[in-house]
Amino acid sequence: MQAWPAAARAQSSASLCVVTRSVVEGLDFDCVRSALALEWKKARLPLEQRVVAAPAAEACPPGSDGPSALLMITGAEAVLLGPAGATLRQDLEPAVPVDRAQDLARRVVSLFSTEIRRGHPVLVDLARDVPGPPAEHRKRDAPAGYITVGGRYGYQTSGGQHRFATDLEGGVSLYDERLQIGLRVGFEPDQEATRDPFRIRSLAVPMTAQLRGGGRVHPRILVRGALGAGFEWRQVSASVPDRPDARQITGTVPLLEAEVEAVVAATSVLRVSVAGLLRGFLGGEGLSWQGRTVYDAPRVTVGLTIRVGVLVRDRRQP
Repeated sequence: MQAWPAAARAQSSASLCVVTRSVVEGLDFDCVRSALALEWKKARLPLEQRVVAAPAAEACPPGSDGPSALLMITGAEAVLLGPAGATLRQDLEPAVPVDRAQDLARRVVSLFSTEIRRGHPVLVDLARDVPGPPAEHRKRDAPAGYITVGGRYGYQTSGGQHRFATDLEGGVSLYDERLQIGLRVGFEPDQEATRDPFRIRSLAVPMTAQLRGGGRVHPRILVRGALGAGFEWRQVSASVPDRPDARQITGTVPLLEAEVEAVVAATSVLRVSVAGLLRGFLGGEGLSWQGRTVYDAPRVTVGLTIRVGVLVRDRRQP
């Protein structure tokens, strides 16, 4: 039989206010509350437990007549405000999602148990300053640079041409990669198509400014949409076998793009993504030979892009 201080026996309940700034798998309020109830029961503490949720620290209800504490959860990081201004920080990112709430509950209940034994009536004064988000969370929200390289396949509705290309993109990533602004340059190498008896060869160099935005559906997965605008320089030639009088045109065409992208954060730096792409060309010159159209300028291209990239953060960020 454990001997508890008279101050602990006189108290009727212990309270914990949980403020969740952002949610990750395994640390939503219901999971945390259930885990705390189990650990509290296992610890056989002499007080009833009261766990409440609040949108912010100042919205927490008044504490009970027993020990109280404030638990701040930001993503996979938790901060428990403890006695005499002390804080307990715990990073739960490495833990399996199903174990995160239980790991956190064991630390929280252990602290309550210790302070109840010491007879401390209050663990934290909610009137004092509440710490900001953990340093790692601030680092993720800080601006970062990004560079990606990708392979692209596109099907042009005019003439049914299949096009293969590479893309290079760089820019600025904001708000934990939920917003990106960048510049993309592509290269479609010289490729051949046949419209009997003509051989059509074409190459293109597109350049677009990109605005991309979205959100996380999982700590490691983002879904974003993007809009792009720019131009494409292209060169097209047509020839007939055994004839020297080939025809060639060059020109620049305005270009608009839209895409939906799914991104996997493979590591803290490496990103792998797949995107569906729709491109529209505003104009473009066709090619005729002796009154016969041998090349129709494409108007729409639909395609798929696979990209690999890196996120470049400022190492001086705290």
